[in-house]
Amino acid sequence: MKKISFCMAGIFLLVIFSPFAMGTDLQKKVKLVSILAGHDYDPITDLAIPVSLNNSNTIISQSFVISHPSGSISGVGVKACPVGHPGRLTVKIGTRPGKGDVVKAVIDESELTPFFETWHDVSFKPVKFRSGVTYYLSISVKKISDEFSYYKVWCTTTDKETMDPYIEWGWQKLNTANIDYGVEPATYKDGNAFDSRGNPIAELDVPFRIWTDEAVSGMLPEPGEEPLHFIKDIISEPHQNFKRDPKMVAGANEWLIDNDWTIVVPKPVDAVTRTAVSDFRRFMKVEMGVEVKLDEVGRLKDLNSYKRAILLGTKETLPQFSAKLDKSESFVVDSSPERVIVCGYDGRGILRGLIYLEDKIKFKEAPILSSFSIGKTPLYNPRITCASFYSKEELDEPESNYTDGLLSRITHCGFNAIWLYIDIQNLVKSDLFPELGADSDLKFKRINALIEKAGKYGIDVYLYLIKEPLPAAFFDHHPEVRGHKTSVFLKKGEGNVLCTSTPEGERFVTEAGKYIFEHAPLLRGAIIIAGGEGFRHCYSQGLKTTCSRCSQRQPCEVAAGMVKCLNNGIRSVKPDADLAVWLYGARGWAPEDTNDVKTITLLPKDVILLETFEKEGIIDFDGIRIPAYDYTISYLGPAERFVAQESLLKKLNRPFWVKAEHAISLEWIQTPYLPVYPRWNQRYAKIREYPSLRGIFANWSHYGFMPSLCTELFKWQTFSPVSDNNDVLSQLAKINFGENNVKRCLEAWQHFSEGIQYYPFTSSICIGSPMPKGPAHPLFFDPKYRPAHSFGRQFHSGLGYTNRLGAAYVVKRLGMMESEWNKGIDCLKEAVANAAPEKKKNLEKELGVATILRCCMRTVMNFTEFSQLTSVLHKSKDKDEIIRTARAMKQTAQRELENSTTALGVVRNDSRLGFSNSGKGESSGVRRAGIYTAKSIEKKIIQVKRVIEKEIPEYLIGKGISVKDL
Repeated sequence: MKKISFCMAGIFLLVIFSPFAMGTDLQKKVKLVSILAGHDYDPITDLAIPVSLNNSNTIISQSFVISHPSGSISGVGVKACPVGHPGRLTVKIGTRPGKGDVVKAVIDESELTPFFETWHDVSFKPVKFRSGVTYYLSISVKKISDEFSYYKVWCTTTDKETMDPYIEWGWQKLNTANIDYGVEPATYKDGNAFDSRGNPIAELDVPFRIWTDEAVSGMLPEPGEEPLHFIKDIISEPHQNFKRDPKMVAGANEWLIDNDWTIVVPKPVDAVTRTAVSDFRRFMKVEMGVEVKLDEVGRLKDLNSYKRAILLGTKETLPQFSAKLDKSESFVVDSSPERVIVCGYDGRGILRGLIYLEDKIKFKEAPILSSFSIGKTPLYNPRITCASFYSKEELDEPESNYTDGLLSRITHCGFNAIWLYIDIQNLVKSDLFPELGADSDLKFKRINALIEKAGKYGIDVYLYLIKEPLPAAFFDHHPEVRGHKTSVFLKKGEGNVLCTSTPEGERFVTEAGKYIFEHAPLLRGAIIIAGGEGFRHCYSQGLKTTCSRCSQRQPCEVAAGMVKCLNNGIRSVKPDADLAVWLYGARGWAPEDTNDVKTITLLPKDVILLETFEKEGIIDFDGIRIPAYDYTISYLGPAERFVAQESLLKKLNRPFWVKAEHAISLEWIQTPYLPVYPRWNQRYAKIREYPSLRGIFANWSHYGFMPSLCTELFKWQTFSPVSDNNDVLSQLAKINFGENNVKRCLEAWQHFSEGIQYYPFTSSICIGSPMPKGPAHPLFFDPKYRPAHSFGRQFHSGLGYTNRLGAAYVVKRLGMMESEWNKGIDCLKEAVANAAPEKKKNLEKELGVATILRCCMRTVMNFTEFSQLTSVLHKSKDKDEIIRTARAMKQTAQRELENSTTALGVVRNDSRLGFSNSGKGESSGVRRAGIYTAKSIEKKIIQVKRVIEKEIPEYLIGKGISVKDL
């Protein structure tokens, strides 16, 4: 078979450091390498699968050829993920599969990330190679003592039948995005994979890179970050990116915290306080260059006797401050030249106080303080977020995505809870239905381990419980609980809901609630969507149900009865647990009850209602009134339903939480945040108008938590007293982008906040248009072509997304939005040009986020115009009109080509861009690694060039028109 190569032969890569010995004494640092041979793929558009290396399949090899004139190789890169603890991985290069007669190196499992397939490079002393000779790269394991541990080695393939014995995940359909781009999937043309016995594996290629530290004449380094690199950053130890400004000195009424200062804390020290102290000391050492000593004492003496000390305590050990502390996490910080006192209501209060102190030092950019006294208390408890990757898969993976580094970052940004996704039918064991809960023990082991780990950072754990349809085989054994027949959200075939209007169904849900909190007693609570896409009942798909029992009841009775069962089970074990009920999607089964009043009054009085702040609020587009489909920041809210529910629950004295995104919204879910910071501040101000709110569910899993100015704002906006918005934004601008750029940044963010209000927000624009894919979205020349890859936030043809507002109006709104965006981008460009070297990278990333969002706007405008023109072109019989239209199409395509080329440079430099949390692939049209990548944009560029250079000219020739007329 002829293979088409997307390999990296002869391409330079920037700065690869190899800090590990790799099992040899030949290690050295490599500052610049040239790739002599290699194979890679795009995790969005190509099919990448993990092959297992375990005790029965110990080795996989790949043949390769180096065509560059003979020289030396200095290292090799592979993609492998450890699952569990499989031990060391051996990498060899030899003259036969499995042989290491050229080089052999060992990688410890701790050196590899268990999350996604990122490159790991092995370096060694230069080894001579022969040009044109076939070599073999082999990756192998020795006997693994743990039967559940193994390595995933990522490979590309195009053939299902051959691969089945080797593939750990099972088959996924070959990604059809390549068909839509008109290119072949990634394969390696100069070699093949081989199994443990040295037999070739047809249609399989192992990604690899063979490199040298020798400069290759005429080649330039390829800039940018490796795809998914940001994950390595956020899971690593914190306090690595910010550095003290050596020019800062203490002024009048200020003093320096230096190595003579000591943290004093009375015993016994609880786990949260101990973690907080360790974290603060690390911050001072790594980022401020100060070694603060630690002294654990039996009790605090007369406070005046302590000099150059940071005194920590709670309302019990520092009772003189207790009057200012009213709830968990509240704190007082009293700063004076001789001592700084941090008093918390509890250990979590000490944690918050030390983080506040850290922020004060960061704002100064040096360990310099002044006299002040402040008390703060949380406005909301809980404040819930989730990880930006592997969300919905947390309990399926042996390695928790919540590393210490990630948990530390989450708590530093003001969150105090995380949510984990799990189907209740997979989590609990039941005598009624013994088929369910097969992995229950393992899942609870992981839940409890995370509860303990997160608790040290002052973070609680909630389970987001779902109850999905079950396959027909289950109901063959339990026909008595067969509920509504459905195919929605099932990956294979149809199924039925387990009906909760039966005695068995009621008992199962009740016992499940009890079982969960018996086996995870330190869980803070549970969250469910009662119906909709979550905790399903027989009306979840609408008013028509195939369930004969539920059809005799009102939908609100079915939903409330199901919640009552779960609540009873939970309360029987843990009376103070939180059970939050979100009526998201209730319009499907209670369309006439627009404010959910009937359902709310039927719910148990001790459950918490959770409601989205702005969902389905009415947006007026110049007289066209459209409900805000879902999370939006272009429309601030509150929605009419939220206001009505808040009023009702306040009268009933029942608890109420708000669902409100904190960094991204449905306008764009494929960037880590939307830089409309004044707009976010306005949203928080609107939310604070409802003081009855007790908790805030701060994001769904579209992207999840990602450190940014948005997460910093969340912290400052959710503790009382709330700091002045402009002051906080100015301080954040100063420390991240430089004092000389504060004004430019504030102006840019204001322009973005003004601009986003023009966003033509409809569900079709957000999900069913080129907006999500943006610069990776093709321009389809044939108006009859229907993309093979057209689900959700993927490829679309036609102008269906303009139906609600009209194509001209959509383009008009986007043009107005772009105008403001251009002004903001110009401000940031000025800031980049004026940035100090140590601030420039931060600013370039901020500019990149803004730029890629503009690229998405421009793609929609260009695509809309191009699609309109294709329709005219293919219908026209007039030669002059065909020429004019073809000329306009070419010009539009060239604008989009420039747009995508701009986007390519931006995305290469920031691996966060284009990513979105796949959520087990269930999020609408979001694949495992996101929505777009640099490689997918490259393929789109090839596709648009083909339109310009081939498809348009061929069409004209077919009409008897000379291409010279273009």
